Amino acid sequence: MTDPITRRNFLAGLGATAALPRLLRAATPATVTVTTAAIGAIGPAFAGLSYEKSQMAKPFFTPTNTDAIGLFRLIGPSLLRIGGNSVDKTMWNATGPGRTSGEVAPSDIDSLAGFLKASGWQVLYGTNLATSTPALAASEIAYAVKSLGASLYGIEIGNEVDLYAGNYFPSTWGFADYLALWQSFAAAIRQQSPNVPLTGPVAAYNISAFVAPFAKAEGKNVILLSDHYYRGNGQSASSTVDLLVSPDSNIVTQAKDMLAVSQSVDVPYRFAETNSFYNGGAPNVSDAYASALWVIDHLFACASNGAQGINLHGGGDSTGYTPIADNDGVVVEARPEFYGVALFTLAGPGVLRQTTIDAAGLNVTAYAIQSANGAWNIVIDNKDESATLSVTINLPQAAPSAQFLAMTGPSLDATTGIAIQGAVIPPNGAFTPTPSLALPTSGSTVTCTVGPLSAALVKVTAPSTPPLTALSSASGLGVAAPASYASAYGSGLASSVALRDSAGVSYTPAVIYSSPTQVNFEVPAGVAPGASVVTLGAQSAALQIAAVAPGLFSLNTAGLAAAYTILVGPGNTQTVAAIFAVDDGVIVYVPIALSQLSADQVYLILYGTGIRGAASSVTVAINGIDAPVLYSGPQGQYPDLDQVNVLLPQQLAASGLANIVLTAAGAASNTVNVLIE
Repeated sequence: MTDPITRRNFLAGLGATAALPRLLRAATPATVTVTTAAIGAIGPAFAGLSYEKSQMAKPFFTPTNTDAIGLFRLIGPSLLRIGGNSVDKTMWNATGPGRTSGEVAPSDIDSLAGFLKASGWQVLYGTNLATSTPALAASEIAYAVKSLGASLYGIEIGNEVDLYAGNYFPSTWGFADYLALWQSFAAAIRQQSPNVPLTGPVAAYNISAFVAPFAKAEGKNVILLSDHYYRGNGQSASSTVDLLVSPDSNIVTQAKDMLAVSQSVDVPYRFAETNSFYNGGAPNVSDAYASALWVIDHLFACASNGAQGINLHGGGDSTGYTPIADNDGVVVEARPEFYGVALFTLAGPGVLRQTTIDAAGLNVTAYAIQSANGAWNIVIDNKDESATLSVTINLPQAAPSAQFLAMTGPSLDATTGIAIQGAVIPPNGAFTPTPSLALPTSGSTVTCTVGPLSAALVKVTAPSTPPLTALSSASGLGVAAPASYASAYGSGLASSVALRDSAGVSYTPAVIYSSPTQVNFEVPAGVAPGASVVTLGAQSAALQIAAVAPGLFSLNTAGLAAAYTILVGPGNTQTVAAIFAVDDGVIVYVPIALSQLSADQVYLILYGTGIRGAASSVTVAINGIDAPVLYSGPQGQYPDLDQVNVLLPQQLAASGLANIVLTAAGAASNTVNVLIE
């Protein structure tokens, strides 16, 4: 007689006896509490990548490497760093053929430029300090400035300079020797490329002996302070998957030390090279699923302690670390670590809010980002190998609806089987996850279940009442420049503004207009570039700061430029003419009669903000025709108002409604228009 099927022998028949404890274990209750307290800001280029300069000798950074471009686009646009140990072993050869080990040639930089343009990334470009000369470095950087254009974020000089003693130089070589060498290279570079942004000191770890004194000596002359971080030695037996996913207090300490230096000179800092374990990583650890769970915590630890961003080092196809594996420049796969970066990227930029999780002491962390439109993105990183979590998320505002997606993997040491919402990331980056799951919400509460060894992203839709947003007053974009006008929009707004920049320095901007729904303020001249937090009363929002953030003011919703014309006639007689009028309370166009005017020349005077930092690197196109720029800079009467004077080409006559786009230091403004007859 056949035995009746019971729950026990059914499971045994499935071969599930070994999994029985996990299947039968009750879910562990966990509570995530999100507050409105802003503890940082995550900019769009926070999670970047880093490669050895030797990678430029391979066919990786090319405009035809569509697989690499696809993967970069998936987690970008962001910041690529070119440097590493090989930077100090790579010489500039201005007449070299390219793709040659140990040197970099113009064609290599041109290839990189094409890759960056195709992917939308910028580059932090390194040059040889230890074995090159100031003249060679200056020549290389001058070419890079020309070829890379707006894709060039900044320049690194050397790599891990606090380790030079006993390697490239005598054991007595110290910071004073380094600074003198760096300054000689910097002077030569600036002589040929006066406005190129420099960074430093590219330290391996020594903050007190290198980063701090460098910041004191050169902080006013650089745009970024850089340091490196690794969890430990990849060749050590203790570098295991269990160590990798355990809490890391060292990164918090190092980040806080960097933040203190950053605040002292008001220059942002970045971990421009970082990953799990140095010496190439720990085999079968750094390339395993544990790295995906680790990198999420690592990214948020840096963000919570003031970093402008990080660059994960990689390249090659070894069993160590690299987000993207490649074989001689050909993409092999997206490694597990890349999945963690992708999930972080899906959470998006925004304000990082103070968040706690109570999960009965399990190895679980939680983070919350509020985006510019008020939506919430909550990340729950469950590194426990057996515990399923029954999570209650308490938000500080109503949750209209919520969606759930998860990153999963079979085990900490697995190198395959990793997915986000059931989808594998292919080598070309064409990632198509299955639809996210709808979650139950009640008031300000969201509930979900998070499985063991998984990271969940809970996306809560924006509330019906628009949140506080901070934008350029002219362009309407979420990026502003030092010494420019910005506006905060919302409801029930306080009349005073506080701004904490990416270096952690706080300012009290001058307010020039205030109402319950809009506050216009001046972005202070000394504010550091990067993601800042703007606070009005109990409300806060992110505002990206860039050295140049061009915006042109308009007078109506149709985009009529805030401008006027000057007609220059015989004998240099000058007549001011308006390009708008007010008709029954409505601003209307007044045509510029270019085809009928007897004036010898007609100048258009445009008003904007966020332009002055570009110096002479300003161009204006009107209906696609270049209009010569005679002046670009401060308007003079109002502190943060910029003025741009352009000569109207005669071929614009009878153009009708003509669109105007200004480009400053490679960044394009919003479009405004004028009427030309």
